[in-house]
Amino acid sequence: MEQKIKWSPSGTKLEKGIWGWNPIEDSALACFICPSLREVLRIFGNNIMILKARGGKQIETEKNELKNLGLTLTRIKDNSCVIKYDKSYKQIMKCDDLNKNNIDKIIKCMENYLIMDCTVEYLLVKIKDDELKKIIEENCKTKVKTSTFYIEFNLVKCEGVFDRDEWDNTDYNQDVLTKLCFKRSLLHCNKMYEHHQYLTEPKKKYFINWDTTNPMEKTSKVELASAIMKNLEPYGYKKIYGTNNENKLVLIGMGK
Repeated sequence: MEQKIKWSPSGTKLEKGIWGWNPIEDSALACFICPSLREVLRIFGNNIMILKARGGKQIETEKNELKNLGLTLTRIKDNSCVIKYDKSYKQIMKCDDLNKNNIDKIIKCMENYLIMDCTVEYLLVKIKDDELKKIIEENCKTKVKTSTFYIEFNLVKCEGVFDRDEWDNTDYNQDVLTKLCFKRSLLHCNKMYEHHQYLTEPKKKYFINWDTTNPMEKTSKVELASAIMKNLEPYGYKKIYGTNNENKLVLIGMGK
């Protein structure tokens, strides 16, 4: 019988099985191992397009001092809050963007509300990376119009000994987050698309789509994850997945 082979949009080789298409090669996923709002702001800054974070300390007032920066801070309980930022469809003045001075204002405002840090639950960032463009073209067998990409992250729990060990050995997690009772969680790269895909068909075409109902469709090449990971320093890692005896996708390793 002829073996049926196809490739996922991100270039992973798949084989037709009884229950669907299964990855023949190892798959990989880039992740940001520190869910801290402070660190996300510091590292990505003006490249942040959308952000949602949740905090857990007492807020004395609901006065919104961050509105001119494009942020909203909402108290949902006596001891917790949600911070949101969205410039994907809004024109935020350059002087009110997430530059270093304004990030310092945000941190100071959080401290005034007795919020030491927040957990980032969702993040969309814009990056420009010529090397990533080259790797996508080589592995996905397609032409890419620009070197600008949008990467979407969602918060997930640590899923195995590999990412738990790396999480525990990350200095910022150890020194700050554990003291604030943060759970072991990290930001998975769920979706990635190129600039024109983002502008025209953000919900239809992706180079990576890890947010799917079929676990076996969660595939992306190791080379692609490695290229994305380099944009996430110092918290960038790649998680390696393979198939077990039951043909299920499982985490088999993690590293730089």
